[in-house]
Amino acid sequence: MLNYFRERQQALEVNPQRRAIGYVSGAVVVALMVLVFVGIIPQWIFWAAFAASCVLDITLTRKWVRDDALKAHQADHPR
Repeated sequence: MLNYFRERQQALEVNPQRRAIGYVSGAVVVALMVLVFVGIIPQWIFWAAFAASCVLDITLTRKWVRDDALKAHQADHPR
């Protein structure tokens, strides 16, 4: 798990667009938490969105790590 957090942090540092995706995802989760607390939406909507956010985060992090590793490898071994 700690390895995932380190990989995610390194992947997010590469460019601002990746950081923006993380901030937007976090903001959506926090906004839904507030809406549940106020009573506007049911709790199951929050949990579904939270699970989707986690899956999206893991999927994007894995993709970014693979892409960054490929770019680093290609930079070290030019054709």
